Amino acid sequence: MQEAGFKVMRVVKFESMYDMLLAGRCDYFPRSVAEGYGEVASIAPDRLMAYDRIIVAYRFPMYFFVGKDNAALAVRVEKGLLAALDDGSFLALLKKHPVTSKVFPLSRYKDTKVFWIENSHLSEQTPVAKKNYWLKIGE
Repeated sequence: MQEAGFKVMRVVKFESMYDMLLAGRCDYFPRSVAEGYGEVASIAPDRLMAYDRIIVAYRFPMYFFVGKDNAALAVRVEKGLLAALDDGSFLALLKKHPVTSKVFPLSRYKDTKVFWIENSHLSEQTPVAKKNYWLKIGE
């Protein structure tokens, strides 16, 4: 976000960011659409809100890691995830899982102001061209 021109304040402990927000020492704390609702509900629902009419969006892959000595598991996880992407069951899980369900339908963000920024920290191996790997706000 800093590379995109946003003023960024850093904290050592994650919880300190909410403390700063509640104390009025900062104006907002950007969280993913999957994180914000649950965090607000558990931290200070009477004093905070998840505001999703303005969104800063960028590609942010999530990876699965296995031990170096367990290549068979890596192949199995990859095969299962690709199959779930192809048959739609991965998206179906995201739509009903308690952690991610509040994000859907993605069309709810069609009137949201979205600031798309580049993520310069992606490795060369990140499959950015594979459209079915990415959720896109507003679609």
